[in-house]
Parts: sequence; C-alpha cells; structure tokens
Amino acid sequence: MKKFRGLRRHYRKIEKLIFTHQFHFDDETWYNHWHMHLDWKGITDESIRHRRRHFKYYLNMLDQIEEQSDGNEIDFQAWIYIDPEFGSSDAVFMHTKNPYSKFPVQLLEIEWDIEVPELLKKLIMSNDYVIGRTKHEASYSYYIYKIGIGISLK
Repeated sequence: MKKFRGLRRHYRKIEKLIFTHQFHFDDETWYNHWHMHLDWKGITDESIRHRRRHFKYYLNMLDQIEEQSDGNEIDFQAWIYIDPEFGSSDAVFMHTKNPYSKFPVQLLEIEWDIEVPELLKKLIMSNDYVIGRTKHEASYSYYIYKIGIGISLK
C-alpha cells in the first residue's frame, strides 16, 4: 500500500471545503451535472478505509445541500456516484434546469432499491437514502440520493 504524506491536512481541507462551499438556489444560477470529487490524489484507490471515510464526506455534502436548499423553491437533483473501479472517480452531483441538458435527469438503466453494497454497509444504515446500481463491465456503479432532497432520480 502506498503511503501518503499529509493525510491530516488532506482531511481538514475536505472538511473545510464541504462546510464552506455555498450552493446557490436562485433563478440566475443553474447546474449542468455539476460535480465535485473529493479525492484527487488517489488515496481512496489504495485503501478501503480511506474510501469509506471519503464516502462519509459525500454524505455530509448531501446534508449541506439539504440545509442550504431549505426554503428555496428551485427544483434540483443531487446524488452521489460511486465508481466500481476507482474511488478517485466518486463524486457528488448537482443538476438543475439549464440551457444545455435535460432536466430532470432520469437514469433509466439503473436498478433501484437494492441492498446496501458491502462497501457502504455501516455507513448507510437509514431508510433516508435510495441506492441504485448499474452494471459496469464486471462490477456495478452505484447511485445514491437522499429522500426529500430535490427531485428523485427514479
């Protein structure tokens, strides 16, 4: 396993990013599959422990979206994407009506309401989330959204 220097600094930077990032919910702002990756260094590709820790931050990001969107009437979708091969490709997504793509996104090839995958067990223990998967070569990609935040992906 590769050793990474500055892990504490890396996690502090992620926490600061999550809790200071401001999502805009107004008539002038739109998101076209906007997304944020939290691991540009490949830390999550080296260790399941780091991958799970990053996933907790993605859940925190959904909580931030929920908090910041409270009381706003702008329609949006927000979800987490989990890549089967590379944790560095995991991301949180945000999508609204925009001039470049269809809204709302409907991901028809996804199998919804599946059992929590092994990677995410003990991290998602609530009925607040809906998990879907799609086949990606020999494994599955996962899509997770929180019930009550924006418009459903189903």
